[in-house]
Amino acid sequence: MTSFDEKPEQVERSAFLFTVVIPTLNRCETLKDTLESCVREADQGLRILVSDNLSDDRTQELVREFAQRDPRVSCVQPPSRLGVSRHWEFAITQVQEGFVMVLGSDDALLPSAVSRARKLLEDHPGVLVLHGEPAGVYVYPSFENGMGDRLVVTLDSVGAGRLRRSEEWLRRAARAECDVVDLPVVYQHSFVHVSVLQKIIAVSGGLIHSVFPDYFLAVAVATQVDSYLHCAPGFSLPGTSGLSLGAAGFHPGGNRELERAFKADAEIPYHPAVGEVRSVHIAMGETLLRISECGLLKDAPPIAWDRMVAKAMMQFHTEGWGDAEKEHNVKTLQDLAHSLGCAHILPQDDSSAGLVAWSKQLGFALSPPVATTGCELNGQSLGIKGVDQAAMVAEEMMMLCQDPASKEGSTCQNVLAHSLLTQVQGLRKLAGGLAIEVQSLRDESRRRGQERDRAKLELARLKEKTKNRQGAKVKRQPEVRSRVQSFFHLILAKFR
Repeated sequence: MTSFDEKPEQVERSAFLFTVVIPTLNRCETLKDTLESCVREADQGLRILVSDNLSDDRTQELVREFAQRDPRVSCVQPPSRLGVSRHWEFAITQVQEGFVMVLGSDDALLPSAVSRARKLLEDHPGVLVLHGEPAGVYVYPSFENGMGDRLVVTLDSVGAGRLRRSEEWLRRAARAECDVVDLPVVYQHSFVHVSVLQKIIAVSGGLIHSVFPDYFLAVAVATQVDSYLHCAPGFSLPGTSGLSLGAAGFHPGGNRELERAFKADAEIPYHPAVGEVRSVHIAMGETLLRISECGLLKDAPPIAWDRMVAKAMMQFHTEGWGDAEKEHNVKTLQDLAHSLGCAHILPQDDSSAGLVAWSKQLGFALSPPVATTGCELNGQSLGIKGVDQAAMVAEEMMMLCQDPASKEGSTCQNVLAHSLLTQVQGLRKLAGGLAIEVQSLRDESRRRGQERDRAKLELARLKEKTKNRQGAKVKRQPEVRSRVQSFFHLILAKFR
């Protein structure tokens, strides 16, 4: 293990200690932005620990520069290069006190994250997990598939902290009724006290037992606490770059070379009952299996594999996968569905119309209801260069949304955010008016549709009545003809 003169005696001790752990490998370009976002936080109870997985680029030099600027920054290295799950375990277990959060080396800490976390802990004594609402995402220009250089900010999710019962949210996860970010995931979204992580190790013999460390820790933490404090806004702004591991495996625009390297270096294999399927929904199922097998969840709720398979299938058909990758993804999912005994849930017709009809017949929603409003901005037009600048704009917008009248401490970011928020609120007001108009048009369309249906029924009734009359007429024609003939013969008989 290496260290860069941490000088802990120079760092003021606080009532609560927070450590941001940043596992990294050859990402010095985006790591710079991540570190900038962390050192911007003035709280002296913050530690910033970079775990360098023996990078080949200038990561060591970069971290040394930051450590010289700020004594809260330090660095460790494992004895040899590790796979992602083992590297995370190595990095996180370096922290022995306080609360810990894991950031990717293309994510950002929001400017007031630690001060807000500290206030929440003071207001809720005894809480061991602070779970933040996702703040949005910044997509670097280096991300492929034409989706780069944009910032998405969540605007409506601002409010006081509230407790979530772990049992309820674990049950939702098993029924595919929530996403991993709704659980106390230590990656990007939650500050977790080290005592919770130590309990996981004591029960299961290790910290991480899955090829998906973020998913595993999210569920594992939930199994060890009765509840966790959910708060908004959250504590970080996730970033996505050309070197993002999550996108590499689960997104059509991900780095496939990075995906192959991830699989080759993994010390923990995919679960044999699940295999490799490029879906976040299947990753949750795999995680729940691992959690049960290592003794962290004794009375585990049944896993709704049919729902997870259905959601994964819709994911593959609606995201921008290329033909070859889409065919591969669907084939692996079909094989999994057959092995799990839920092939009946698969659609028979994978055309657009067929998928729509199939989704309506399932009896459950394929996506959770959207409870928040997001604002998508172009990074280039705003002059944003990196996730740290994106985080400043995002937090200002979220805070101004919470208190639009507040203009104290105006900065360039504040003025920009206030201007953007004003425009967004104007657009939302316009959208609200349009929504009312659309609803009115829908109501009128529904009324006309009902009239049309009534007219069709009346027309069908009249047609049936006419048909019956014509049938009766046809039936009576032979009888009339017979009577006429009888009458004619009667007259002839009289004249004879």
